[in-house]
Amino acid sequence: MNSTNSTLFPTDSYYDGYLTVGAQDFWITIVASALQLTILGYLMYTKTKNPQTRRKVYSATNTLLLLMIFINCMTIAFNALYVGATTESSMLAYLSLSYVGTLSSQCLIIIYSWKRGRPVFHAMIPSIEPYLPAFFVLFGLLQANQFAWTVMQFCASAFSFMEEWTNVVDGVTNALSVTVNVVMLLFDALVTIVYILYLRAMKSDLPDVAKLKVISRYGIASCFCMEVWLIGIVLFNYWFVTPTVSIFWFLVSLRIYDFGPIIYVFLQLAMKWSLQQEEERGEKMKRERIEIARIVSTRGTSVAMRTSVITMAEKPEKSRMSRIMSQ
Repeated sequence: MNSTNSTLFPTDSYYDGYLTVGAQDFWITIVASALQLTILGYLMYTKTKNPQTRRKVYSATNTLLLLMIFINCMTIAFNALYVGATTESSMLAYLSLSYVGTLSSQCLIIIYSWKRGRPVFHAMIPSIEPYLPAFFVLFGLLQANQFAWTVMQFCASAFSFMEEWTNVVDGVTNALSVTVNVVMLLFDALVTIVYILYLRAMKSDLPDVAKLKVISRYGIASCFCMEVWLIGIVLFNYWFVTPTVSIFWFLVSLRIYDFGPIIYVFLQLAMKWSLQQEEERGEKMKRERIEIARIVSTRGTSVAMRTSVITMAEKPEKSRMSRIMSQ
């Protein structure tokens, strides 16, 4: 057992549980990420078959999904390296890099939520759009501050010369962590409310409306997933430093921390599949309408031609009858 790492926990049983669950979560994450890349690759490949949707393969949402998958893999990898660290400096480096991955995942999820839900926002509250860039900048600065103070917190717990600053650093770090999570929860709440209002307002089954309904339904589920993940992050970070609960709840918070991004990405892939099904349904309806219009047009042309032929045939007959009558 690594004695340096185990000093963070009150008993060896916490550390043993952390090691066991961490190793399991690492391999589960690797397998799940490989599956996600396969699904995303297949969905992107199906787009290339249609010339009209080929340009959507390189969309911002697909890029964000790829980044989320890779960054989550790197985060869990740094966690595994942290567990095997033998020095305080390497432990601090891997723990900091892991935290960078978590903050990056949070930022990507916020941006992805906005990009994917933008059509619904535009339909319901277009006045909010000009303020979103400023929000993202401020949120990024807030996260940067949180990261800096979190690294200081790790240093204070690892190096004796910083012990006198421990209480101050812990207080500021916890305040920033709560602030970031509250901001994300409020953003989630706003997105959820907009989605619910849209679903209640729109009754049409037109293809474009149906696609926005799909986005809204999966958006609500995604927001719920993200809120549970954020709560898990807060609880795990708190219990990681001072475990005051049973091992069971400590490990539950670790599972939520590790699997939150995976579940979120699976929801987005399910939404992409549903949206592609709606696109195919819309294309089918469009082709059917075109075919019906063509049939109606063809029939109308045939009727007009028959009417014209009959009229032309009747004209000589009427002329002949008029000559007979005049005689």
